[in-house]
Amino acid sequence: MNTTNVEGRGAVAGQVERPVRPLEIAAALRAYQQGDMDGVMVLVSRQACDEGAEWLERLNREAEVRYYEREQARARVDSAVRLLTGIHNLLYPAPVTTPDGLTMVFRPENPHEFMQALSDRIRALPDELAKL
Repeated sequence: MNTTNVEGRGAVAGQVERPVRPLEIAAALRAYQQGDMDGVMVLVSRQACDEGAEWLERLNREAEVRYYEREQARARVDSAVRLLTGIHNLLYPAPVTTPDGLTMVFRPENPHEFMQALSDRIRALPDELAKL
């Protein structure tokens, strides 16, 4: 159970706090009222309320912008990982040594196909990364 107790006030056994929503607080401030620590509604100056509401609304807009910037950055990283993984997948597997000492090595039937595909992907990498 999640409870919050600040200096012995505000916590009730089993109480789960709901997340603070900046736009709800801004709307309350625009009504020129605010609840104090004891839950008593008090009147507050209009200027203070307007400034607080504007500040919260601006922070909320900035948070949305940061969220979308983060999502775009994640998409670019995911694309780069796919490109590099595609190149890595073309490499020959590492030699495998069995417990009895036998070493097995991958030998493709046509090594030129593998090398050409690897070369093509490596050459295309700068252009593909520039698109991100």
